[in-house]
This record gives sequence, structure tokens and C-alpha cells, in this order.
Amino acid sequence: MLSRLTPLKIATSTLRTIALRAGQKALDRQENPVLDIRPPKPVPPSGDHRHVFPTPRTMYIMMDGTGVPCTQVDTADVKGRNPDTPAGKREIKVGVIGYYAWLDHLERPVPEPGSSSHIVSAAEATDFGILLRRAADSRGYGSAPRVQVVGDGADWIANIAQQAFPDAIFTADFYHACEHLHALCLELHLPEDGLRREYRSLKGLLFSRGALALIRRFKTRHPALLATSTTAQKQLAYFEKRTHAMRYNLFRKHGLYIASGHAEAACRTNVARRCKQAGMHWRHLNAARICAILASLRSASFAA
Repeated sequence: MLSRLTPLKIATSTLRTIALRAGQKALDRQENPVLDIRPPKPVPPSGDHRHVFPTPRTMYIMMDGTGVPCTQVDTADVKGRNPDTPAGKREIKVGVIGYYAWLDHLERPVPEPGSSSHIVSAAEATDFGILLRRAADSRGYGSAPRVQVVGDGADWIANIAQQAFPDAIFTADFYHACEHLHALCLELHLPEDGLRREYRSLKGLLFSRGALALIRRFKTRHPALLATSTTAQKQLAYFEKRTHAMRYNLFRKHGLYIASGHAEAACRTNVARRCKQAGMHWRHLNAARICAILASLRSASFAA
């Protein structure tokens, strides 16, 4: 492509070496990030109807992970989702850090333009938590008026939130919670119309009053199911374990996120678009190197 579109003549192997070297430098910069305090954006003018509600300036930290198809060298000893079969993928973890200081007309946080930083890593959860804390410190974590950590219901995310950001507000992603709620409702074995009504009713309750109200409602209305179905018990336990992180009514009242959409989008743009094309099989670390280049570009911190 380079030879067709530009006057550059470069061997594929040379280009690969250059790209992996740049990716390793990007990973190394994540280990020791430079101070990157960005000034707050000005308050929107009174006639700007896109951003109408001010809220305390908040640092948001979101994280997620996504699988990358890897070679057998990297997956041979790794268990897949089914314990009886080997994994075909290895996980790349993604973190996003940014700020917001106002809400849109639906009272949803609006990130400050140019405020986000992205990190990616092939590290295990504990080491990724250290990287994310370093990145947050470089972005002013210690002086942020308010900090929120958002992620799905995975235990490794909750552990990072508790250990690396103990004074932050932790929120479990609302849409992942809805997936578990739908699985719970399926256990009722209702007709399609009845299932739809029950799910919408419980989803509305979760959104407006939080997980604790949902648990109480379900236990009151369906005690027989909970007494006989281990699957229903397991799905309800998901909410019982995370009631403090699913106080969606309170989070919305205080102008906080209830979903980790920025991390989900970062998984697509930093990882999936580049490393999950048809027929690809990567070395795990090489995939992280290439994704780190994309993350640094999106963070406006790339250096060749």
C-alpha cells in the first residue's frame, strides 16, 4: 500500500520491525507516564443547548478487556471459557481516563473534548491496576474534585477499583446488569409478551431505584422460582453481590455515569478494528504493542 500510494519503498519485514519497536516504546511510556494535567474546558455559553447542566468536575476511569485471536504458542496452556477446551484468544485490557464537568439535556455526563487518555496492556489484572493508577496519577487523580470508576461486573475490575482507587465511586455497568436481568427473567418461563412486560418492569425498577429494590421485588413476586432454580439463584446473587455499585438512582441524581461505554468503544477502536480482522492470529505481546500505538494516538501522546 505504501509503495502504491507514496514514493516510499520499504520491505514488509522492516515495516513490521519499526511498528513493533514503536509499540514497545508506547508500552514503556505507560510504565512511567509523564505528568499530563490538562486545564478544564470553559463552561458552555448559555445559548448552547447541548450542555445545559453543570456538575462537579469529575475524573472518570473506565476499564474492560477483549480477546484477541492468538497463535497456539500463546494459547496452548490457557483455558477457554469452556474448561475442557483450550482458548483461542488472549485478553488485552483497556483503560480510559478523562474528565467531565457538565451534563447534556438528558442529564448524562459529557466528556470534555480532548480530555481522554487510553492505555492498553497484555498484563494480568494486578499489574494492569498498577498501570491504570499510574496513568490516573499523571492526569491529576490526587487533586480531582471527584473520581468515578466504571466497569462491567467482572471481579477483576471490582478488585482494581477497590485496591487502586479506594476513595473513588465505583459503578457497575447498567447494560451488563440488564443482560443478567434478562437471563434471570428467562428462568420464569413466561409467554413472550409476559416475559417482555416483566423484564421491562424490573429493568425500570433497576434504573429508577437500584439493585436493592430489584432484589426485594423479585424475591417477593417469585419465591417459588428461587427455591427450585439454581440458575435463578445464581443470577440474583450477581445483583446481591453488587448492590452498592448498582445504586443507579443515586448515581444519576449526582450526575455520574451508569455505563462504561467509553471503555467498550476503546475496546473496538484500540483493539478490535486492528487485531480482530478475519484470519488474524497474533502473538499476544505483539498485539498489545500495536494496540498501544493506537491508544497513544487517541491520547495525543504518541512519540515515534
